[in-house]
Amino acid sequence: MFTTAQPKQTSTMLLPRLSYAEYKALDPLEQKKYKAEILNELREFHKPLINNLGVSSNDFQFKVPFYHKGIQVIGVFNNEFTKQKGLFFEMFDREFNPTDKERTVYNVAHNVNYEEEYEINQNNSYLVPLDELRVVNSYSVAISGESAIVDAQKKTTGLTYSKPAETKKEEVEQYNDALFSEMTIRDYYAMQTGKPLSLKPWLNDLIKSTINK
Repeated sequence: MFTTAQPKQTSTMLLPRLSYAEYKALDPLEQKKYKAEILNELREFHKPLINNLGVSSNDFQFKVPFYHKGIQVIGVFNNEFTKQKGLFFEMFDREFNPTDKERTVYNVAHNVNYEEEYEINQNNSYLVPLDELRVVNSYSVAISGESAIVDAQKKTTGLTYSKPAETKKEEVEQYNDALFSEMTIRDYYAMQTGKPLSLKPWLNDLIKSTINK
C-alpha cells in the first residue's frame, strides 16, 4: 500500500511521489486511487486559474507525454476533445512530477474533427503532437478570460518549452515573481476594471495591451 500526507495549502508542496517501479507494483485499484489524489492536488493548485477560465475542475487534467514515431505526443480521449472550451492540463513525467518548474498549463482546443486529424492508439486515445498545444497565460486569463490562450511555439529540447514569441525574457522573470498569493487589492481592482492602476508596471502594460485589442 502507499501512503500520502495531506498537503499544506501552499504553491510549492507536493504529495509524496512513488517511483515508477513502485507505482507499477500497485494493483489497479491502488493505482487509480493514487492518481486521483495527485489529480485532486493539481486541481487545488490551479484552482484560481480554473475559476478564471470558467471551466469545471473535470476539464482540468494532467498528461504524460511520450514518443511516437520519433515525435513527442500526448494521448487525448474523444470526450476530452468535445469539452466546450477544450481540455486544460499540466505536463507530468511518468512519476507524476511536474515537468516544468513554472507549472505551465496547456490547452487542446474543442475539436469535432479529431478522428480525421489524429492517429488513435491501442489505449483508444488520439495522439496530439506537443507542438500543436496552446499555452495558457494565467495572468492574462485573470483579466481577459480564455482569449489569453495563445498558440505555443515548438518545443526546444526534451520537455522544455519556450514562451509565446511576444513575451520578452524580462517579462517572464517578472511573471515568475508574481504569485496569486501576492496579489494586492489594487491589482485586483485594476484587473477587474481594466484600468492600469496597479503598482506593477508589467501588469499595467498587460492591461493596456488587452484594452487596445
